[in-house]
Amino acid sequence: MKAGSLAPADLPKNLVLLGLIGLLDPPRKEAIEAVDECHGGGIRVTMITGAKRGRSAVTSAKGIKLCASGKPDALARLGR
Repeated sequence: MKAGSLAPADLPKNLVLLGLIGLLDPPRKEAIEAVDECHGGGIRVTMITGAKRGRSAVTSAKGIKLCASGKPDALARLGR
């Protein structure tokens, strides 16, 4: 089949969705405690992530209390 020549009529009509799956990888308790300890000692913690500028990085940062206020302005640098 030539690239770009696939049309809707070429696709099967009797496909059935069998299911969906989602994964949750919560932060470890030790990571949350380490960030809290750093904040308590006046150390600014920075997270480096390969995640794009989406919810994944922001959710991870909030999950470990990286930003005490939880406000987006402190999290806006993630993924840039």
